[in-house]
Amino acid sequence: MRKKETHNIIAIYDAADEIEQITNDLRNNGIPARASMVRTLDEFTQSLNKNTWDLILSQYETDCLNIQDIIDQVKRLDKDIPVICLTSHHDPDEKERLLHSGVVDILPVNETNYFRYIIKQELYHLKERRLKRRAEIGLHEAEKRCRLLLESSRDAIAYIADGMHILANKAYVTLFGYQDGEEIAGMPILDMVHAGSLNDFKQALKQHKDSTVLNNEVSVTCLDAASDQFRAHVDLTAATFEGEDCIQIMIRKEKEADAKLHEKIKQMSKQDLVTGLSNRTHFEEELDLAIDITLHQNKTFAVFYIHLDKFLKIRAKIGVEGIDIVIHDMASILKEHFPKNSVLARFSEDTYAALWQTNDLKAAEQMGDELCKTVEDHLFDIEAQTVQLTVSVGLALLNDTVENAKSVLSRALIACHHAQEEQSGNSVFIYVKEETETQVVDQTQSVQELQKAIDDNLFKILFQPIINLRGSSTEFYEVLLRRLREDGSFESPEAFLATAEAAKVATIVDRWVILQSVKAMITRSLEGHATKIIINLTTQSLKDKTFLPWLTVALKATRLPKDCVTFQVSQKETQMHLKRVQELANELRSLHCSLSISRFETNEEAMGILKHIPVDFVKLDGQLTQDVNQSNAKTQITQRVEEIHKQGARTIATQVESASVLSVLWQIGAHYIQGYYLQPPMETMDYDFSQEE
Repeated sequence: MRKKETHNIIAIYDAADEIEQITNDLRNNGIPARASMVRTLDEFTQSLNKNTWDLILSQYETDCLNIQDIIDQVKRLDKDIPVICLTSHHDPDEKERLLHSGVVDILPVNETNYFRYIIKQELYHLKERRLKRRAEIGLHEAEKRCRLLLESSRDAIAYIADGMHILANKAYVTLFGYQDGEEIAGMPILDMVHAGSLNDFKQALKQHKDSTVLNNEVSVTCLDAASDQFRAHVDLTAATFEGEDCIQIMIRKEKEADAKLHEKIKQMSKQDLVTGLSNRTHFEEELDLAIDITLHQNKTFAVFYIHLDKFLKIRAKIGVEGIDIVIHDMASILKEHFPKNSVLARFSEDTYAALWQTNDLKAAEQMGDELCKTVEDHLFDIEAQTVQLTVSVGLALLNDTVENAKSVLSRALIACHHAQEEQSGNSVFIYVKEETETQVVDQTQSVQELQKAIDDNLFKILFQPIINLRGSSTEFYEVLLRRLREDGSFESPEAFLATAEAAKVATIVDRWVILQSVKAMITRSLEGHATKIIINLTTQSLKDKTFLPWLTVALKATRLPKDCVTFQVSQKETQMHLKRVQELANELRSLHCSLSISRFETNEEAMGILKHIPVDFVKLDGQLTQDVNQSNAKTQITQRVEEIHKQGARTIATQVESASVLSVLWQIGAHYIQGYYLQPPMETMDYDFSQEE
């Protein structure tokens, strides 16, 4: 048996024996824990940097450390560690303040059951977040490998969105007689299909879009660059590209005889040869496609795991030939019972499976109940005798919580075993996850809180200067958002924008920042200053289809000078929403505004962005500034900066914290610098740019 992982806890507590008692209680209740005590802020900071921690337990009042200092330090070091405050008294107002500041919960030490439950819940959430981050990294690497495989594939493969080509490999380009993939970028796929095959191809696309089938195949006559015709077999599969839904198309040239043989062989490879149902391999492929649909189209499927009860006794009674009749009859029952768009499969002699698209769990349960009754009522005629059978049905929903095909099959199998063993067969059992952890954000409440913060003037915009290393005295600032705490200090946006994003109301904040920034710019313009600014946008504004129309109206009403406003999106968000950022860049140009990409890492994927989007500024990732003094890194960064400049973008080096890096940044060719060494974010635009000439 695998040993449980020990959870590392930082304890800020006056009494060491009480912490020991807490950790012993956790261990005795199945939560392996090891606590390390700290007493000063320096010790706390060193501990955070030295090890990986799973939890911070802090006494509400200690002799040496303040709970707010702990929270601030965790945020400052960007650590994902839940902070739990332990207290012996109840103060609702103080509890609310602490929760707003970043504490995940305030626990009374004497309520041990509740205490253990919250600890277990927070450790579970932390584990899920870490797994998600690892999965995102794994997905990123997998996408890179897929790109390489795609380019080297002998199969002609392309990706289309809204009927247009967005990517094609070399084999695809060559098949259609073009020289370069750029020639067909944006070309309608229908332009490559002969008029006689258009209806068949459109029908295949429509079925795919409507999800009436999970994948689709069609034979069509294609047209190459010289308008020459050729017959081809086309596979359509749901896919994503740069975070956007699209369709993968694989095309193989075919001769008529070869096509029929290929189709027959392909069909046989998917089928159980005894019943004509799908085999297990093909069923799992269909499950994977269904999972992709649930993630991108908000669909839900029901998976049925169907097992013949007391099969061994029946086989001994009727023999092998009799079993063949049972197998055929069961296949016929399933075909008649489930809707036509269902996927049916035979896994083994006594096991079948079905996949049916439905959002109604009760309807799926009823489908299973009716199947049990149909099988029970059916009389299997085997030579001179009649046999009655029953089935046990395990039912699992395939939704966005399912990781892969094997996972959902495992759930359905567990439910089937439950129906057999605990309900004695001839029944349906629905899989229920033993431990469900959900986190719900109340959108209405979040909107009200944000609006209240705006109404109470708790939000502030600050300005940090961006200095031109080439001697220009043009005023240039980045607009940064902060929220006021009760003590008058500023809270960074990470603390509240994550909640706003989750509640899908971050665009409210974005629009407020834009309006406040524009007002400040109008004031500067009236005072005779030629000032430029950069404003950051959240992911939600990128996705919000009403944002660009709103921005157009807002900016045209101000009559600000041209090219004085730049909007900024991070590299990560740009890669995930490439198409949306392309639209944003083009719209900004029509509004005489610019686009900046922040946290730019200068790797191959990042550089690829510049080929697709007209970027005006590239803000280099802060780590590059830290590494620039290293000779190897300096050479590579210099090369990348030169490539960026060739693409027509200007570079901004960030996190400049000392004079030692200024000369190096000038040498590598950076246009602008920004950081606390020059000036921290301030409430006024009062930096003296003339001193930089």
